[in-house]
Amino acid sequence: MAKVAVYTMDGAENGQIELNDQIFGVEVNIPVMHEVVVAHLAKLRQGTQSALTRAE
Repeated sequence: MAKVAVYTMDGAENGQIELNDQIFGVEVNIPVMHEVVVAHLAKLRQGTQSALTRAE
């Protein structure tokens, strides 16, 4: 398990914590991460924009 430092609000080190390798030790899948970020940003979009057609 990996150990990381824990800091207080004023920046002083307060100890260490162990991180689970099953969660934090996996290799990052960049294409899947990109797909999730793009989907999230598309969901945040309002979608109220409208363009005039020739008839309007």
